[in-house]
Amino acid sequence: MSKLIRNIFNSTIFSEQINNLRKEILSIPPYSSLFLLDDLKGFMSIGDDDWGKIKYTFSKNFRNYDRILYQIHQKRNAKLSKEEKQTIMKFLTIGYVISGDVRYFNEYLWIDNKYNNVFFHLNLANFKQNLIDGIHHKHPLFTKNEVHKWTEYIKSEVNKVNVKKKAMKIALLGYPYSLKILVDELKLLGYNFTTFYFPAHINNIKSWILNNNILSTIYFKLKGCNFKIEKIDYLPMDNRVADVLGKGNYDLAVHKLGFIIRNNIIKCFRIGILNDHLGVLPFIRGRSTLEFSLLFGFDLGATMHIIDDGVDTGKIIAIYTYDMIKRGFRNTQDIKNLIVKDSKFRYVESIKYISDKDYILFNNDKQKGMQYYYIHPEIVKYIDSYVIKRL
Repeated sequence: MSKLIRNIFNSTIFSEQINNLRKEILSIPPYSSLFLLDDLKGFMSIGDDDWGKIKYTFSKNFRNYDRILYQIHQKRNAKLSKEEKQTIMKFLTIGYVISGDVRYFNEYLWIDNKYNNVFFHLNLANFKQNLIDGIHHKHPLFTKNEVHKWTEYIKSEVNKVNVKKKAMKIALLGYPYSLKILVDELKLLGYNFTTFYFPAHINNIKSWILNNNILSTIYFKLKGCNFKIEKIDYLPMDNRVADVLGKGNYDLAVHKLGFIIRNNIIKCFRIGILNDHLGVLPFIRGRSTLEFSLLFGFDLGATMHIIDDGVDTGKIIAIYTYDMIKRGFRNTQDIKNLIVKDSKFRYVESIKYISDKDYILFNNDKQKGMQYYYIHPEIVKYIDSYVIKRL
């Protein structure tokens, strides 16, 4: 167990110095208007008189600074001056104390790698204070019971649909070997589908093989991909991709693509592209969603939804949850492996559901959820050391 995690439970919540800083942050002066910032460049040039305005703006709606938080996230690996680090750490500390939004603590840990200043100790004390049951961190918008009621509502509505399969044309997008299990299942169910892949790959040798028609055919056969495979000879963002996919008049697509899907691909399908999101939407979007779900004590599972041009903001098809109690998990990766392994079932069930003419898509309210970024390893250690043991 790391020293940081031990300190969460071993330290006094507020020493005099930390308590004074906390009081100073929570003493919010009144202003007549919000102090909104469009970009990080403008934020880095704020003056001493602006901190009161920032506190006031946080207090009115902590999400006023979601854009700045995202831009700070993008600076995780950037070289920052001492003054820039101090400004960002102060901002993140203010945000966390006022909002209780753990995303600010998460980004703080990426910026401050020394863990020996008053900001760090206040953040650590604030983390401890936000543990609603001594283990799970409070979510700033919803309780775990509210999230559970939502998942049960979606399940009950989906179960009302009496699935009767209708003819659909489906496109499967991704490396064929990653889609093989799904292909086999769709064949058994009699669905009409075509598999497409883009030859680009981060591995140079694989990219070379995938771009060669003869070698790629042999490679796919060795991988057990004994089905028709179409290659798309354009980069994913090329508008000509739509010409290739649009010819098929596909109703639906399933993807196993490792890149952001843009509108030139999204628009090619009558219903849309299915995505298997590891978490309950709309509450937790983005990255490390399983880890943050564990931290909040939310239902664990996945949401099938239609892709749009936002981050996990498309219409919801169905939510699948998993009971993890007393399964003997050692860490978050064990849980993630179990849920990911069941993705074929979720895809097939969602395709069958959409095959019914009376299927319903559910609203994915962007304002009810927040976008999360890669979780810091120290918070994962906390989850593995304390949260997992409570399952």
